[in-house]
Amino acid sequence: MFKKINKKGFTLAELLIVVAIIGVLVAISIPIFTAQLRKARLATNQANARAAYAEAVAKMLDDKNTATSFEYTVKTATIDTTTETASGNTAISDWGVDTTINTKQLGDLVAEKWIVTFTAATTTTDASIAGISATWPSTP
Repeated sequence: MFKKINKKGFTLAELLIVVAIIGVLVAISIPIFTAQLRKARLATNQANARAAYAEAVAKMLDDKNTATSFEYTVKTATIDTTTETASGNTAISDWGVDTTINTKQLGDLVAEKWIVTFTAATTTTDASIAGISATWPSTP
């Protein structure tokens, strides 16, 4: 008289528990991912700033250049002299994700150009770095 009914599948309660667990995991992972993304942008900016500094020093020494400011374009890895001067923090290794250069935090965006300014010197070996600043993209 009574037939055994074979029910397969999950109950609504089981599905809701799985969705709740996934929601908790996503809520935990988003801030972690965001923090890692900011650290990656900082590392990129530090590497590009070091490259800009190295290129500026090489240009100044190779060409016996009397210019004191150089603009390094990240996308093309080219350097040119500029009249713009930089006055930002020169201790690149001390930069953090919240370090601000030209009103932007280093963890928020990757700079398009870097400007390296040296102190005026009588010879190319006398010059020391006076400042470093960045040009940011217009849209993140």
